[in-house]
Amino acid sequence: LQQFLAIDLSPQEETFFWNTTLPKIVFWAGQVETLFAPSYRVPYLPNSGAGVSLQQLEDGSIVHASFSRDQVASLLCHAFLGTIPGRDYLDQLKGFSPFSFVQLFGGEYAEYKAAKLRMLWQYFEELPTE
Repeated sequence: LQQFLAIDLSPQEETFFWNTTLPKIVFWAGQVETLFAPSYRVPYLPNSGAGVSLQQLEDGSIVHASFSRDQVASLLCHAFLGTIPGRDYLDQLKGFSPFSFVQLFGGEYAEYKAAKLRMLWQYFEELPTE
């Protein structure tokens, strides 16, 4: 992230990220308990709270899950911050794909990573403040 901010953003954009975008990301991540109440078992989906629509097979596997836009925003903000426990790498939670952007932040700088971060940054910029 530091390389992306230094290489791909102007000083004004970087300041805007720290002063405006990051607080907005934190705000939306903080809404997860409200958006998924009464149960916010997000990594496991079944019984994940109000507004989550699931279609399941007889064996309990999930065929389809639907979320509101606000719920998706909150989950993406958590993925950006890396705050969903056990979801950074494939082997941390068997049966679930990683749900974190931690791998975008590490390793060598690459243009494809910068493009993905720019896309996420633009998405976060479009989120309402409240």
